[in-house]
Amino acid sequence: MLKAPYLLLGFGFAAGTPNAAAVIRDIELHFPAVGGPPTALGKQNVFLIGLRSETAGTDFETVCDYLAHIYYAYGSAFSWFVQLCERATFSGR
Repeated sequence: MLKAPYLLLGFGFAAGTPNAAAVIRDIELHFPAVGGPPTALGKQNVFLIGLRSETAGTDFETVCDYLAHIYYAYGSAFSWFVQLCERATFSGR
């Protein structure tokens, strides 16, 4: 797996999902400890996490497994993404 120093990730629920705010707080509270502390990127529930390059692949899998577990519990009401990134510089809207 590609080794990269950052994880870009986001997650959320479809509008109108019951208890979505409480579940998101629970997700953040129990989020796996990988890399450094998550940095919010100015969009709701979108974060950047700095990683050590030697653990990036394992950290990526840990985060994906955690968010997939949430998806299996809530189905299509929950959406998420995780991307390994080389740099913490992004452009666009």
